[in-house]
Amino acid sequence: MALPLRVTVTPDHATVAPGDALTFEISVRNASDIVEHYTVGVLGLPDGASAHTEPDLVKLRPGETAGLTVRITVPDRPPAPAGRYVLGVLAKSKYRDDVSHCVELPVEVTVVKGITVTTAPEIALGGVSATFMVDIANVGNSMLQLRLTATDPERRVSTRFEPDTVQLVPGARTQSLLTVRAPVPWNQEKNQRLTIEAAAADPGGGSPVVMGQGHAAFVQEPRIAAKLTRPLGVAAAVLLTAAAIAIPALINERGDDEKPSTGAATGTPATSSASVSPSSGEPSTVPEVLPPPPGEATGSATGLRPVDLTAPGGLAATGVLDPEAFRSEGLLAGAEPGAGAVAAGCGEARSVAVVDIGGLPALVPSKRENVSACNDVPMKLDFVPGPASWLAVSPVVPGALTMQVVCKDGTEGVNPNLIATADQVPCDGIDYVLLRPVTAGNPVAVRRIDYTLPS
Repeated sequence: MALPLRVTVTPDHATVAPGDALTFEISVRNASDIVEHYTVGVLGLPDGASAHTEPDLVKLRPGETAGLTVRITVPDRPPAPAGRYVLGVLAKSKYRDDVSHCVELPVEVTVVKGITVTTAPEIALGGVSATFMVDIANVGNSMLQLRLTATDPERRVSTRFEPDTVQLVPGARTQSLLTVRAPVPWNQEKNQRLTIEAAAADPGGGSPVVMGQGHAAFVQEPRIAAKLTRPLGVAAAVLLTAAAIAIPALINERGDDEKPSTGAATGTPATSSASVSPSSGEPSTVPEVLPPPPGEATGSATGLRPVDLTAPGGLAATGVLDPEAFRSEGLLAGAEPGAGAVAAGCGEARSVAVVDIGGLPALVPSKRENVSACNDVPMKLDFVPGPASWLAVSPVVPGALTMQVVCKDGTEGVNPNLIATADQVPCDGIDYVLLRPVTAGNPVAVRRIDYTLPS
Protein backbone atom coordinates (compact mmCIF):
# COMPACT_ATOMS: atom_id res chain seq x y z
CA MET A 1 0.00 0.00 0.00
CA ALA A 2 1.43 3.37 -1.01
CA LEU A 3 1.91 5.95 1.69
CA PRO A 4 -0.50 8.89 1.40
CA LEU A 5 2.35 11.26 2.43
CA ARG A 6 5.97 11.58 1.28
CA VAL A 7 8.67 13.58 3.15
CA THR A 8 12.30 14.41 2.33
CA VAL A 9 14.83 16.39 4.45
CA THR A 10 17.81 18.35 3.13
CA PRO A 11 20.54 17.99 4.30
CA ASP A 12 20.07 14.48 5.65
CA HIS A 13 22.55 14.94 8.55
CA ALA A 14 24.37 17.79 10.37
CA THR A 15 26.86 18.79 13.07
CA VAL A 16 26.24 21.69 15.44
CA ALA A 17 28.06 23.39 18.32
CA PRO A 18 26.21 24.68 21.41
CA GLY A 19 25.02 28.21 20.73
CA ASP A 20 24.63 27.64 16.97
CA ALA A 21 21.56 26.94 14.81
CA LEU A 22 20.73 24.52 11.97
CA THR A 23 18.41 25.06 9.02
CA PHE A 24 16.73 22.23 7.07
CA GLU A 25 14.50 22.27 4.02
CA ILE A 26 11.53 19.91 4.26
CA SER A 27 9.61 18.73 1.18
CA VAL A 28 6.07 17.37 1.78
CA ARG A 29 4.04 15.66 -1.03
CA ASN A 30 0.35 14.78 -0.77
CA ALA A 31 0.14 11.30 -2.29
CA SER A 32 -3.50 10.81 -1.32
CA ASP A 33 -6.63 11.47 -3.38
CA ILE A 34 -8.08 14.16 -1.07
CA VAL A 35 -7.11 17.66 0.04
CA GLU A 36 -4.94 17.60 3.21
CA HIS A 37 -3.50 20.10 5.72
CA TYR A 38 -0.06 19.16 7.04
CA THR A 39 2.12 20.29 9.97
CA VAL A 40 5.81 19.49 10.52
CA GLY A 41 7.56 19.06 13.89
CA VAL A 42 10.87 17.74 15.24
CA LEU A 43 11.18 14.98 17.87
CA GLY A 44 14.13 14.01 20.08
CA LEU A 45 15.76 17.43 20.38
CA PRO A 46 18.74 17.87 22.76
CA ASP A 47 17.95 19.35 26.18
CA GLY A 48 17.06 23.01 25.87
CA ALA A 49 17.03 22.99 22.04
CA SER A 50 14.05 24.36 20.11
CA ALA A 51 12.67 24.01 16.58
CA HIS A 52 10.64 26.48 14.54
CA THR A 53 8.82 25.61 11.29
CA GLU A 54 7.90 28.14 8.61
CA PRO A 55 5.12 28.02 7.52
CA ASP A 56 3.49 26.13 10.38
CA LEU A 57 0.72 24.69 8.17
CA VAL A 58 0.46 23.80 4.45
CA LYS A 59 -2.66 22.93 2.40
CA LEU A 60 -2.10 20.49 -0.47
CA ARG A 61 -4.38 19.11 -3.15
CA PRO A 62 -3.78 15.52 -4.31
CA GLY A 63 -0.38 15.25 -6.00
CA GLU A 64 0.86 18.71 -4.85
CA THR A 65 4.23 19.31 -3.10
CA ALA A 66 5.16 22.11 -0.66
CA GLY A 67 8.43 23.21 0.91
CA LEU A 68 8.90 24.16 4.58
CA THR A 69 11.90 25.42 6.51
CA VAL A 70 12.82 24.07 9.95
CA ARG A 71 15.30 26.00 12.10
CA ILE A 72 16.81 24.20 15.13
CA THR A 73 18.59 26.27 17.81
CA VAL A 74 20.95 24.55 20.28
CA PRO A 75 21.59 26.44 23.58
CA ASP A 76 24.99 27.22 25.06
CA ARG A 77 23.91 28.25 28.59
CA PRO A 78 23.70 25.56 29.70
CA PRO A 79 25.13 23.77 26.68
CA ALA A 80 23.29 20.78 25.29
CA PRO A 81 25.06 17.51 26.20
CA ALA A 82 27.55 16.41 23.57
CA GLY A 83 26.87 13.35 21.44
CA ARG A 84 24.96 11.94 18.48
CA TYR A 85 21.22 12.53 18.38
CA VAL A 86 18.77 10.93 15.94
CA LEU A 87 15.98 13.45 15.49
CA GLY A 88 12.62 12.66 13.96
CA VAL A 89 11.14 15.09 11.40
CA LEU A 90 7.42 14.31 11.66
CA ALA A 91 4.91 15.45 9.06
CA LYS A 92 1.27 14.68 9.81
CA SER A 93 -2.29 15.52 8.79
CA LYS A 94 -3.93 18.12 10.98
CA TYR A 95 -7.29 16.39 10.82
CA ARG A 96 -6.47 12.68 10.41
CA ASP A 97 -4.31 11.11 13.12
CA ASP A 98 -3.61 8.03 11.02
CA VAL A 99 -1.87 10.05 8.28
CA SER A 100 1.79 10.84 9.18
CA HIS A 101 5.34 10.16 8.12
CA CYS A 102 8.61 10.50 10.15
CA VAL A 103 12.10 10.84 8.66
CA GLU A 104 15.22 10.21 10.78
CA LEU A 105 17.75 13.08 10.93
CA PRO A 106 21.17 12.39 12.58
CA VAL A 107 22.64 15.45 14.34
CA GLU A 108 25.99 15.56 16.16
CA VAL A 109 26.43 18.07 19.03
CA THR A 110 30.11 18.88 19.45
CA VAL A 111 32.00 18.80 22.75
CA VAL A 112 32.43 22.04 24.69
CA LYS A 113 34.59 21.86 27.80
CA GLY A 114 34.25 24.45 30.54
CA ILE A 115 35.14 24.48 34.23
CA THR A 116 34.78 27.30 36.76
CA VAL A 117 36.90 27.39 39.93
CA THR A 118 36.07 29.70 42.85
CA THR A 119 37.31 29.86 46.45
CA ALA A 120 35.74 30.88 49.73
CA PRO A 121 37.16 32.95 51.21
CA GLU A 122 39.17 34.65 48.48
CA ILE A 123 41.59 35.93 51.15
CA ALA A 124 42.49 33.92 54.27
CA LEU A 125 44.45 35.16 57.27
CA GLY A 126 46.67 32.90 59.30
CA GLY A 127 50.07 32.04 60.64
CA VAL A 128 51.49 28.76 59.44
CA SER A 129 48.30 27.47 57.74
CA ALA A 130 44.89 28.34 56.38
CA THR A 131 41.98 26.59 54.66
CA PHE A 132 39.84 27.39 51.63
CA MET A 133 36.71 25.77 50.26
CA VAL A 134 37.19 25.36 46.51
CA ASP A 135 34.06 25.13 44.35
CA ILE A 136 34.40 23.41 40.96
CA ALA A 137 31.55 23.51 38.43
CA ASN A 138 31.25 21.80 35.05
CA VAL A 139 29.70 24.39 32.72
CA GLY A 140 30.58 22.36 29.61
CA ASN A 141 28.60 19.57 27.95
CA SER A 142 30.75 16.51 28.58
CA MET A 143 31.75 14.53 31.66
CA LEU A 144 35.22 15.38 32.98
CA GLN A 145 37.57 13.85 35.52
CA LEU A 146 39.77 16.57 37.00
CA ARG A 147 42.86 16.75 39.17
CA LEU A 148 43.22 19.81 41.44
CA THR A 149 46.51 21.60 42.07
CA ALA A 150 47.54 24.89 43.68
CA THR A 151 50.82 26.75 43.25
CA ASP A 152 52.41 30.04 44.34
CA PRO A 153 55.06 32.01 42.39
CA GLU A 154 57.78 31.49 45.03
CA ARG A 155 57.03 27.78 45.55
CA ARG A 156 56.99 28.33 49.32
CA VAL A 157 53.47 27.07 50.02
CA SER A 158 52.58 23.40 50.43
CA THR A 159 49.00 22.45 49.53
CA ARG A 160 46.63 19.56 50.09
CA PHE A 161 43.19 19.01 48.53
CA GLU A 162 40.54 16.75 50.04
CA PRO A 163 39.63 15.23 47.58
CA ASP A 164 42.28 16.04 44.98
CA THR A 165 40.41 14.34 42.10
CA VAL A 166 36.77 14.98 41.13
CA GLN A 167 34.49 13.70 38.37
CA LEU A 168 31.68 15.94 37.12
CA VAL A 169 28.86 15.33 34.68
CA PRO A 170 27.62 18.34 32.66
CA GLY A 171 25.96 20.94 34.90
CA ALA A 172 27.25 19.40 38.15
CA ARG A 173 29.42 21.04 40.81
CA THR A 174 31.34 19.87 43.86
CA GLN A 175 33.68 21.17 46.57
CA SER A 176 37.16 20.32 47.78
CA LEU A 177 38.84 21.47 51.00
CA LEU A 178 42.23 23.12 50.32
CA THR A 179 44.71 23.35 53.21
CA VAL A 180 47.83 25.49 52.70
CA ARG A 181 50.96 25.75 54.85
CA ALA A 182 54.04 27.98 54.64
CA PRO A 183 56.89 29.10 56.92
CA VAL A 184 55.78 32.00 59.10
CA PRO A 185 57.59 35.30 58.34
CA TRP A 186 59.49 36.89 61.21
CA ASN A 187 58.69 40.58 61.15
CA GLN A 188 56.75 41.39 57.99
CA GLU A 189 53.36 40.32 56.72
CA LYS A 190 53.51 37.97 53.73
CA ASN A 191 50.88 37.74 51.01
CA GLN A 192 51.06 34.32 49.37
CA ARG A 193 49.14 34.42 46.07
CA LEU A 194 47.80 31.05 44.95
CA THR A 195 46.75 29.83 41.51
CA ILE A 196 44.30 26.92 41.65
CA GLU A 197 43.91 24.74 38.56
CA ALA A 198 41.56 21.94 37.55
CA ALA A 199 43.17 19.83 34.81
CA ALA A 200 41.94 16.89 32.75
CA ALA A 201 44.05 14.10 31.33
CA ASP A 202 45.09 14.50 27.69
CA PRO A 203 43.50 11.69 25.60
CA GLY A 204 46.69 11.63 23.53
CA GLY A 205 48.83 10.91 26.58
CA GLY A 206 50.40 14.37 26.78
CA SER A 207 50.46 16.83 29.66
CA PRO A 208 47.19 17.41 31.55
CA VAL A 209 45.00 20.09 29.98
CA VAL A 210 43.99 22.94 32.31
CA MET A 211 40.20 23.28 32.08
CA GLY A 212 39.60 25.93 34.75
CA GLN A 213 41.56 28.27 36.98
CA GLY A 214 40.91 30.25 40.16
CA HIS A 215 42.86 32.45 42.54
CA ALA A 216 43.18 32.95 46.29
CA ALA A 217 45.48 34.73 48.75
CA PHE A 218 47.00 33.49 52.02
CA VAL A 219 48.00 36.47 54.15
CA GLN A 220 50.45 35.42 56.87
CA GLU A 221 50.88 37.41 60.03
CA PRO A 222 54.53 37.73 61.18
CA ARG A 223 55.95 36.12 64.30
CA ILE A 224 56.76 39.57 65.67
CA ALA A 225 53.63 41.45 64.68
CA ALA A 226 54.14 45.11 63.93
CA LYS A 227 50.73 45.78 65.44
CA LEU A 228 52.17 44.89 68.86
CA THR A 229 54.48 47.90 68.73
CA ARG A 230 51.78 50.38 69.65
CA PRO A 231 50.37 48.50 72.70
CA LEU A 232 53.91 47.90 73.93
CA GLY A 233 54.65 51.59 73.50
CA VAL A 234 51.53 52.49 75.46
CA ALA A 235 52.47 50.06 78.23
CA ALA A 236 55.97 51.53 78.37
CA ALA A 237 54.57 55.05 78.61
CA VAL A 238 52.23 54.04 81.45
CA LEU A 239 55.06 52.29 83.33
CA LEU A 240 57.38 55.29 82.94
CA THR A 241 54.69 57.65 84.20
CA ALA A 242 53.92 55.37 87.14
CA ALA A 243 57.61 55.37 87.99
CA ALA A 244 57.63 59.17 87.80
CA ILE A 245 54.88 59.16 90.43
CA ALA A 246 56.19 56.45 92.74
CA ILE A 247 59.88 57.37 92.94
CA PRO A 248 59.46 61.02 94.04
CA ALA A 249 56.79 59.93 96.53
CA LEU A 250 59.20 57.39 98.04
CA ILE A 251 61.96 59.99 98.22
CA ASN A 252 59.64 62.48 99.94
CA GLU A 253 58.61 59.87 102.50
CA ARG A 254 62.22 59.10 103.40
CA GLY A 255 63.62 62.62 102.92
CA ASP A 256 64.96 65.15 105.41
CA ASP A 257 62.07 66.47 107.59
CA GLU A 258 63.97 69.72 108.12
CA LYS A 259 64.06 70.49 104.37
CA PRO A 260 60.82 69.35 102.80
CA SER A 261 60.62 69.86 99.07
CA THR A 262 58.14 72.23 97.49
CA GLY A 263 56.52 69.27 95.76
CA ALA A 264 56.02 67.50 99.09
CA ALA A 265 54.50 70.60 100.68
CA THR A 266 51.90 70.93 97.97
CA GLY A 267 51.33 67.21 97.61
CA THR A 268 52.26 67.29 93.91
CA PRO A 269 55.57 65.65 93.01
CA ALA A 270 57.45 67.55 90.31
CA THR A 271 58.77 65.81 87.23
CA SER A 272 60.72 67.14 84.32
CA SER A 273 58.48 65.74 81.58
CA ALA A 274 54.84 65.70 82.68
CA SER A 275 52.66 67.02 85.48
CA VAL A 276 50.77 64.20 87.23
CA SER A 277 47.95 64.16 89.77
CA PRO A 278 48.60 61.71 92.66
CA SER A 279 44.89 61.40 93.35
CA SER A 280 44.17 59.96 89.91
CA GLY A 281 47.36 58.03 89.40
CA GLU A 282 47.06 58.62 85.60
CA PRO A 283 49.21 60.66 83.24
CA SER A 284 47.62 63.81 81.90
CA THR A 285 49.60 63.70 78.68
CA VAL A 286 50.88 60.95 76.41
CA PRO A 287 53.33 61.35 73.52
CA GLU A 288 51.42 62.13 70.29
CA VAL A 289 53.03 59.29 68.38
CA LEU A 290 51.10 56.82 70.57
CA PRO A 291 47.34 56.25 70.61
CA PRO A 292 45.34 57.34 73.66
CA PRO A 293 46.30 55.20 76.70
CA PRO A 294 43.96 52.30 77.46
CA GLY A 295 43.82 53.47 81.08
CA GLU A 296 41.44 56.29 80.15
CA ALA A 297 37.77 55.73 80.89
CA THR A 298 36.20 53.98 77.91
CA GLY A 299 33.14 55.82 76.66
CA SER A 300 33.94 58.99 78.64
CA ALA A 301 33.65 62.42 77.05
CA THR A 302 37.16 62.43 75.62
CA GLY A 303 38.58 58.96 76.44
CA LEU A 304 39.58 56.17 74.10
CA ARG A 305 36.55 54.46 72.59
CA PRO A 306 37.42 50.97 71.32
CA VAL A 307 34.61 49.46 69.25
CA ASP A 308 34.55 45.82 68.15
CA LEU A 309 32.76 46.10 64.81
CA THR A 310 31.85 42.41 64.87
CA ALA A 311 30.13 42.56 68.27
CA PRO A 312 27.74 45.52 68.65
CA GLY A 313 27.19 46.27 72.31
CA GLY A 314 29.77 43.64 73.18
CA LEU A 315 27.64 40.79 71.85
CA ALA A 316 28.99 38.63 69.02
CA ALA A 317 26.82 38.98 65.93
CA THR A 318 26.36 37.39 62.53
CA GLY A 319 24.40 38.40 59.45
CA VAL A 320 22.86 41.78 58.66
CA LEU A 321 22.95 44.29 61.54
CA ASP A 322 20.35 46.80 62.64
CA PRO A 323 21.14 50.32 61.34
CA GLU A 324 21.40 51.52 64.98
CA ALA A 325 23.57 48.60 66.13
CA PHE A 326 26.57 50.74 67.15
CA ARG A 327 24.74 53.90 68.30
CA SER A 328 25.37 53.09 71.97
CA GLU A 329 29.09 53.09 71.12
CA GLY A 330 28.91 56.43 69.32
CA LEU A 331 28.85 55.14 65.75
CA LEU A 332 26.56 54.65 62.79
CA ALA A 333 27.83 52.12 60.24
CA GLY A 334 26.38 51.52 56.79
CA ALA A 335 27.09 50.98 53.12
CA GLU A 336 27.41 54.18 51.07
CA PRO A 337 26.89 53.33 47.38
CA GLY A 338 26.81 57.00 46.41
CA ALA A 339 30.45 57.44 47.46
CA GLY A 340 31.94 55.56 44.51
CA ALA A 341 31.36 53.37 41.49
CA VAL A 342 29.44 50.22 42.46
CA ALA A 343 28.42 47.04 40.68
CA ALA A 344 25.04 46.64 39.04
CA GLY A 345 22.33 45.95 41.61
CA CYS A 346 24.25 47.59 44.48
CA GLY A 347 22.96 51.13 44.06
CA GLU A 348 20.51 50.66 46.94
CA ALA A 349 22.82 48.68 49.25
CA ARG A 350 22.81 50.47 52.62
CA SER A 351 23.36 47.69 55.15
CA VAL A 352 26.35 46.17 56.90
CA ALA A 353 26.71 42.57 58.00
CA VAL A 354 29.05 40.42 60.07
CA VAL A 355 30.39 37.55 57.95
CA ASP A 356 33.20 35.02 58.17
CA ILE A 357 36.35 35.87 56.20
CA GLY A 358 39.24 33.45 56.52
CA GLY A 359 37.87 32.05 59.78
CA LEU A 360 37.53 35.51 61.36
CA PRO A 361 34.37 37.57 61.80
CA ALA A 362 34.39 40.85 59.87
CA LEU A 363 32.02 43.75 59.22
CA VAL A 364 31.31 44.29 55.50
CA PRO A 365 28.86 46.35 53.44
CA SER A 366 25.98 44.27 52.09
CA LYS A 367 22.47 44.16 50.76
CA ARG A 368 19.86 43.56 53.45
CA GLU A 369 18.46 40.56 51.58
CA ASN A 370 21.85 39.01 50.71
CA VAL A 371 24.91 39.32 52.96
CA SER A 372 27.27 38.01 50.27
CA ALA A 373 26.28 40.72 47.77
CA CYS A 374 27.77 44.21 47.40
CA ASN A 375 30.62 43.65 49.89
CA ASP A 376 32.83 46.04 47.88
CA VAL A 377 30.55 49.07 48.26
CA PRO A 378 32.16 51.95 50.24
CA MET A 379 31.48 51.80 54.00
CA LYS A 380 30.63 54.90 56.05
CA LEU A 381 31.48 55.18 59.76
CA ASP A 382 29.75 58.23 61.23
CA PHE A 383 30.56 59.62 64.69
CA VAL A 384 27.19 60.47 66.26
CA PRO A 385 28.20 61.98 69.61
CA GLY A 386 30.30 64.59 67.81
CA PRO A 387 33.39 64.79 65.63
CA ALA A 388 36.32 62.53 66.48
CA SER A 389 39.82 63.90 67.07
CA TRP A 390 41.75 60.66 66.54
CA LEU A 391 40.92 57.28 65.06
CA ALA A 392 42.40 54.01 63.82
CA VAL A 393 40.55 51.37 61.80
CA SER A 394 41.66 47.71 61.85
CA PRO A 395 41.00 45.96 58.50
CA VAL A 396 40.90 42.21 57.99
CA VAL A 397 43.63 42.46 55.32
CA PRO A 398 46.24 45.18 55.90
CA GLY A 399 46.79 47.38 52.88
CA ALA A 400 43.53 46.33 51.22
CA LEU A 401 41.57 49.50 52.05
CA THR A 402 41.92 53.26 51.83
CA MET A 403 40.16 55.79 54.05
CA GLN A 404 38.65 59.17 53.14
CA VAL A 405 38.44 61.49 56.15
CA VAL A 406 35.63 64.07 56.05
CA CYS A 407 35.81 66.89 58.63
CA LYS A 408 32.86 68.75 60.16
CA ASP A 409 33.90 71.89 58.23
CA GLY A 410 33.82 70.00 54.93
CA THR A 411 37.59 69.54 54.61
CA GLU A 412 38.56 66.15 53.18
CA GLY A 413 41.67 64.02 52.99
CA VAL A 414 42.65 60.46 52.04
CA ASN A 415 44.64 58.27 54.40
CA PRO A 416 45.87 54.89 53.09
CA ASN A 417 47.04 53.58 56.48
CA LEU A 418 43.58 53.94 58.12
CA ILE A 419 44.95 56.02 61.00
CA ALA A 420 44.17 59.70 61.57
CA THR A 421 46.25 61.29 64.33
CA ALA A 422 46.13 64.87 65.58
CA ASP A 423 48.88 66.03 63.25
CA GLN A 424 47.28 64.33 60.23
CA VAL A 425 43.73 65.67 60.59
CA PRO A 426 43.45 68.97 58.69
CA CYS A 427 40.59 70.25 60.87
CA ASP A 428 39.20 70.44 64.40
CA GLY A 429 37.17 67.25 64.18
CA ILE A 430 36.33 64.26 61.95
CA ASP A 431 32.64 64.04 61.04
CA TYR A 432 32.84 60.64 59.32
CA VAL A 433 35.14 58.37 57.30
CA LEU A 434 34.58 56.41 54.08
CA LEU A 435 36.37 53.10 53.56
CA ARG A 436 36.96 51.82 50.02
CA PRO A 437 38.84 48.81 48.57
CA VAL A 438 42.22 49.54 47.00
CA THR A 439 41.42 46.96 44.31
CA ALA A 440 37.96 47.15 42.78
CA GLY A 441 35.83 44.13 43.62
CA ASN A 442 37.61 43.26 46.88
CA PRO A 443 35.49 43.39 50.05
CA VAL A 444 35.57 46.31 52.49
CA ALA A 445 36.18 44.12 55.56
CA VAL A 446 37.01 45.62 58.98
CA ARG A 447 37.09 44.32 62.55
CA ARG A 448 37.59 47.25 64.89
CA ILE A 449 37.80 51.02 65.26
CA ASP A 450 39.40 53.02 68.09
CA TYR A 451 38.65 56.72 68.37
CA THR A 452 38.64 59.69 70.73
CA LEU A 453 36.59 62.87 70.92
CA PRO A 454 38.06 66.38 71.24
CA SER A 455 38.82 67.39 74.81
